[in-house]
Amino acid sequence: MASKTIIRIAFDTNIWISFSIGKKLDKLKEILLNSNIVIFICPEIIEEYLRISGREKIAKYLNQQRILDTLDLIETFTKNKEVISGKPISRDPKDDFLLSFAKENKLDYLVTGDKDLLVIKKYHSTRIITFNELLEKLKF
Repeated sequence: MASKTIIRIAFDTNIWISFSIGKKLDKLKEILLNSNIVIFICPEIIEEYLRISGREKIAKYLNQQRILDTLDLIETFTKNKEVISGKPISRDPKDDFLLSFAKENKLDYLVTGDKDLLVIKKYHSTRIITFNELLEKLKF
């Protein structure tokens, strides 16, 4: 019997924030529960998620329970890895850790809404795409 290919994905912080607010949350759960997909996360994404979710303009859309639920999903269904390097790569140095993370973990996809990352399109073996593009590729 042939084994199924495992798809390796990381979601940028802006995707997790959107999910917490309630956009496309059902599709996220489908992806997280799919045994052919491994979602990777690093401490920097979690730290950035907590920092951004606490901003006044974002916090008005979130309550503490939504934040805790998202963190619980992350803890339960993702593979937490450290970022080893963070060399300057992109036009926004704050995004460089994500590119390093993608390369180090041989991700198939880095899913983001960040135009500074999307313009790169591909970094080593990682395709940088939007969430809607991911849904199309996964046929969700």
